[in-house]
Amino acid sequence: MKGLVNFESNQFYHIVNHAVGNENLFRNADNYKYFLDRYIHHTIDAIETYSYCLIPNHFHLQNKISLNTILEY
Repeated sequence: MKGLVNFESNQFYHIVNHAVGNENLFRNADNYKYFLDRYIHHTIDAIETYSYCLIPNHFHLQNKISLNTILEY
């Protein structure tokens, strides 16, 4: 899949995702909260998040992969 890489432990990554066309990823305040809740649930043991920016049609994450973490696709 385009853009996927093997992430390395103790390295920083800037991750960006954008909606298709003119669609929005986040349509109301509940969508932002849901995204952050799910994000924390799935990454809490593997990723340190240094910053994030959630915009209606895309988001940015500045992450560091925790030591001894193996992320596979």
